[in-house]
Amino acid sequence: MNALSVKTLLAAFDLLGDRIGKGKPVSILVVGGAAGLLTGELHDRLTTEDVDVIAYLPPGSDSEIDDDSIRAVGKAMRFSASWFEDSQVRLKAVYLPADWRQRAVPIGEFGRLTVLAAGRLDLLAMKIGATRPKDRQDVLTMMPTESELDWINRFLDEISDRTEVTKAKAFLATLREN
Repeated sequence: MNALSVKTLLAAFDLLGDRIGKGKPVSILVVGGAAGLLTGELHDRLTTEDVDVIAYLPPGSDSEIDDDSIRAVGKAMRFSASWFEDSQVRLKAVYLPADWRQRAVPIGEFGRLTVLAAGRLDLLAMKIGATRPKDRQDVLTMMPTESELDWINRFLDEISDRTEVTKAKAFLATLREN
């Protein structure tokens, strides 16, 4: 299986955009490692495992990118079957600030597909919220500033799922100690 690098991600988006064909234009918001690679925020990484898509614009346009298209692109690019992930990622949408659009980074237009990546603050918020070891390493690589940590702390205070926030706040506290 091929790793997902910036070059292969862009090629896959090109193929996926072609498969949308005459359907409605659709925009996707990429988060996670793919967003970090595409924006250059995760400069120590050369590849990622998958593309995490958390939002479709306009809402409901996810049906324009069907499973057959995703599988066909994955097969053509020799990616793993789980290269394009949106169902599990949306479960973590609570960590995507509502005003993400104003910070989204345009990656490109690929036929009828427009790809956006999470901006730095949103990527940091989601990585801190995930609290997995690889996300913790990504946050350390991104070297957040005190003002970014303050912003994320205020954002975490707005989230109603306190169990998850407690873990994220504990990680945030360790970042301030370093």
